[in-house]
Amino acid sequence: MPCLVYSEATLRNMRLFPAAAAAAFLALGSVPAAQAQLITNGSFETGDFTGWTLTAPNGGTPAASVAGAPGTYFQNVPKPDGSFISTFGGENQTANALLTQTFATVSGTEYVLRFFYAAGGEQAQSLQVQAVDVLTSATLLTQDVVDSTPVADVLNIPFDEYTYVFTATGENTRLSFRDTSTNTTSTDGLLDNVRVSAAVPEPSAAFLLALGALPMGALIARRRTRRSV
Repeated sequence: MPCLVYSEATLRNMRLFPAAAAAAFLALGSVPAAQAQLITNGSFETGDFTGWTLTAPNGGTPAASVAGAPGTYFQNVPKPDGSFISTFGGENQTANALLTQTFATVSGTEYVLRFFYAAGGEQAQSLQVQAVDVLTSATLLTQDVVDSTPVADVLNIPFDEYTYVFTATGENTRLSFRDTSTNTTSTDGLLDNVRVSAAVPEPSAAFLLALGALPMGALIARRRTRRSV
């Protein structure tokens, strides 16, 4: 009765194949899944500024609010996420709002900031975005965001998504959005879906090497020496 007999070299290669497969899967396990979001209430779905600190840099009352409740002006505005948005300069108020949130970071780690912003009316609107180390006050990120494509139809507001990267230098980082709009007549700056997460690292060299070895291991394992008995 014919049977399969493997050479010693083939047997050695077949024993190596499971090891290569195991190494690949172990390396794959080191690649993180979706990164945790570090911002609390980034889409303002509590209906207020829970998790945030709102101040008036020019003194007086901050010119910002959370909008979207039933029966309000922005209820039917299509929003990037959820039912609520943060508005700046409502009711023709002069720009005077600073929205901040502090979150834990790891020094030397790269983080990705994402958010949506739009001019909710007929005037261009702008924000200054900053990330600052809480302990040293070192500026990690500064960006001026301008939406110069305002629209008259509140039901057709084109939100743009912005993405920036910064590297933390300490245990805590403060993110801030400051309204810098020069004309708020019949127009609000609209902010939504603020997210910060650690940047996803590239797959490790060990993972790529082990993954590349899988097809070769499978090919070697299929090479069999036959001998009839």
